[in-house]
Amino acid sequence: MMRNAATVLGVIQERGRRGLPMERLYRQLFNPQLFLLAYGRIYANTGAMTPGVTPETVDGMSLAKIEAIIDVLRRERYRWRPVKRVHIPKSNGGGEREWVAPEAGEIELSAYGRRWIAERKLASRTRQGYEFLFARQVVPYLGHLMLGGIKPATIRAWRKKLLDAGVPEPQAVKAYALLRAILNTAAREDEIIRQNPCRIKGYDQYHTPERPTATIAQVYALADAMPARFSALVVVAALSALRWGELVALRRRDLDLDSGTVRVTRKLAALRSHLEFGPPKSAAGVRVVAVPAAAVEALRAHLAEFTALGLPGFHFHDLRHTGNTLAAASGASTRELMQRMGHASMRAALIYQHATSERDREIASAMDRRIAGHTRRKGDPNSSAAGPTTGGTKQ
Repeated sequence: MMRNAATVLGVIQERGRRGLPMERLYRQLFNPQLFLLAYGRIYANTGAMTPGVTPETVDGMSLAKIEAIIDVLRRERYRWRPVKRVHIPKSNGGGEREWVAPEAGEIELSAYGRRWIAERKLASRTRQGYEFLFARQVVPYLGHLMLGGIKPATIRAWRKKLLDAGVPEPQAVKAYALLRAILNTAAREDEIIRQNPCRIKGYDQYHTPERPTATIAQVYALADAMPARFSALVVVAALSALRWGELVALRRRDLDLDSGTVRVTRKLAALRSHLEFGPPKSAAGVRVVAVPAAAVEALRAHLAEFTALGLPGFHFHDLRHTGNTLAAASGASTRELMQRMGHASMRAALIYQHATSERDREIASAMDRRIAGHTRRKGDPNSSAAGPTTGGTKQ
């Protein structure tokens, strides 16, 4: 026989006050008197007649309904229904009380985050990156927590653990940005939590050291040191400022060597299990870029022949940085640089207009004049492009 509900609640309250453990607490939900007691306490409240996502209100309660709920609970098949947040005016005119969705204490971050990534429209490589970050940097530390239990203090402790474990700061910043986006959805769209706990100043930023740039001589030395098939790749990368994925996705039909332009319409992404072609990084990434005559020459030589040298700390992407630096030094404005680089915005704050194709041609011509004194001829021992290099410079 079930114990009196008021007595049970009194025992639970006292044990909680004294910090004593409670076992098999869920069994009290099998007691119909508990439901009747709760019904009696909330029935007279105005808010009890506010519908949720269904037309049901407390006025629809009955003994048969209580027994049906208990039966489902006994068979462990009860499923919480989503609810909506309702602002209920206080009777004393003191503003509104906010009723917080109860599922905030029922949904684990690990399950919610995985579903968030699966449901978003993302590029394959972006999705893969999110899955990796979430599985490696978020779930082991916070995955077991309920959404409603994550506070700013939780986020601060998590970040410290990441850095103490040797996670590079850029990786920690990316993980924080991903978690913030996930919890933004929980707060703003799904209204499961009241505020996003990822609101700590400075956690979304890190110092980016200046990347190195190569001289014209070094670019050509790199090109000479590469297998002949990839020599043009290096030259065009440095002089066009295209991304790696955009360069390796180029086809013969994307080149207009007579007008000296390259048309960017797609990119190649290297995923864990395969390579995948897709659209450029953003809408602004679909563009036509004018390239200097030196790049056109390299492309012509490559096409005619086909139908390791390194710089310390120099990455392939630095060739793009080199091209951007050359363009800037040739008098390109910020807007024109953004057009060449394929960026739609700068730090997600400003939107730049596309430069005209005529001005883009002028930029390439100015780059030609800068390059003219350095253009090397293969096999010419007197070429000034030989420059200081390491690891076996060709003479």
